[in-house]
Amino acid sequence: MRVDNEFFWTDSEIVLEITEVDEWHHVDGVENPADIASRGLPCNKLADSIWFTGPSFPKNEVSIQERIDKDKQATRWILNDDPEVRKMTTLNMKIQPKNPFGERFKKFSNWENLVRSIAALKECARNKQWHRSDLRPTNLEKVEEFILQATHKEYFPTMEREASLRKLNPKLDNKGVLRVGGRARAGAKLTETQIHPVILPKNAHVSDLILQHHNEKIHHLGRRSTLTAIREAGYWLINGTGQVKRWLHKCVGCRRLRRETELQQMGELPKERLEQTPAFTHVGIDVFEPYYVKDRRTELKCWGLMITRLYSRTVHIELLEMLHGCKRTGQHHHLQQWNEHRGSEE
Repeated sequence: MRVDNEFFWTDSEIVLEITEVDEWHHVDGVENPADIASRGLPCNKLADSIWFTGPSFPKNEVSIQERIDKDKQATRWILNDDPEVRKMTTLNMKIQPKNPFGERFKKFSNWENLVRSIAALKECARNKQWHRSDLRPTNLEKVEEFILQATHKEYFPTMEREASLRKLNPKLDNKGVLRVGGRARAGAKLTETQIHPVILPKNAHVSDLILQHHNEKIHHLGRRSTLTAIREAGYWLINGTGQVKRWLHKCVGCRRLRRETELQQMGELPKERLEQTPAFTHVGIDVFEPYYVKDRRTELKCWGLMITRLYSRTVHIELLEMLHGCKRTGQHHHLQQWNEHRGSEE
């Protein structure tokens, strides 16, 4: 059977809001046969209801068109004034492009590799070829200035609005690098870099690379030494103490050098330590450092002989007055006295 047009009828106005108007149309609950099943109807009224025959307007083409036109007007009224209609808010956003160099810098994990790679790239672009001998110190210094300029443009687009820079009194040098300001001037003992160090932004990848470079250069000496090395190199790291702590916590070398010392596991106790025996049956002896004892007008050099019971750790101390140049002789002499006084020990 050929179908020229399709019409859908519903008594829910919310459905009309989320679908196309041409697909769905509104029908009153009185003319909706589905309401009889959902709401219920007494049996004596079921024979005279529209449950068996359906509504009358679908049988008349003119009546259908009139209802479609009426639904279009009602739909416009619903969209404009109905409080149940969800309101949508449109926001206009202006996307500011990021610094393209900042994303490329993140592909490097070493400061020297970053500087040398960009220097080689610049040399290739200039001469169509390059050699290791072209990486002269002057070229590397220019590349470092280029990297710092790109980093400053990314993190400090407007210096006036940056709260972290206000106390530093920043200034741009003749090469476009942002430096710490101040009242001091370069003298015979201080260079321009020491007086006006380069500002390194907080949480920047380039700052982490420079921090890592100087930390490895001083062989992981710790927070203060690393921060001092960075400032002596002519850099001023914003929130330097916190940034160095954060980095040293991630540094494998620093954590390995500063971890807790390992404790050797003690061996098993001998059976003499665990058996309850008469006093001083099993003992251990040792001689500790000499003391000077005054006997009348003479000072004597004496040692202490410590005898300890293995089971209860009871301690007895004897004074060794004469060693005759050998501790063993004195110990043997006092042990003989010990045996005569307390009996033989093991």
